[in-house]
Amino acid sequence: MWEVYAEHAALGRSELAVLLCLGEWPDIWVRALAEWGKAEDRSHAAARVAYAVACERRRSELNARVLANLRLEA
Repeated sequence: MWEVYAEHAALGRSELAVLLCLGEWPDIWVRALAEWGKAEDRSHAAARVAYAVACERRRSELNARVLANLRLEA
């Protein structure tokens, strides 16, 4: 997703690297955790937190691969 955005926005390699680093903030995980904290039925909310953690792990791994490729191409 980030690479497509960077291509269409005509971002350079360093700008893409900055964008990926900004994407390190665990947005979906923080929201799911906040909802878990206020939920009456925490079993459903806990499933959302687990899903958010899995999404964040996948996103983090993808970002790491893209950043590694940027460094290799430099």
